Amino acid sequence: MIIEKEQDTTILVLASECTIADVEADADKIRSLINTHPGRIEVQAGPLEEIDTAYLQLLLSLASTAEHWDIPLSFVNTPDALKKACELYGEDI
Repeated sequence: MIIEKEQDTTILVLASECTIADVEADADKIRSLINTHPGRIEVQAGPLEEIDTAYLQLLLSLASTAEHWDIPLSFVNTPDALKKACELYGEDI
């Protein structure tokens, strides 16, 4: 995951593969991001080709945390891999 800042928006760019191997490091990035009052968060998932359950849980946790702290969150360029994973678990991002 790459984090970019653009005015009042923090952009999270997902890698092409988002798996359990990435969860701990990316969770640490998200935790530090939330602590810095990121403004609006935009998740750019366009490059994503593969996602596993662990990483999907990380994204769902991000969505829940953003909702709890009233941080606007949006997913853009949502690829089929993410849509299918959400559909499989009955979730909506």
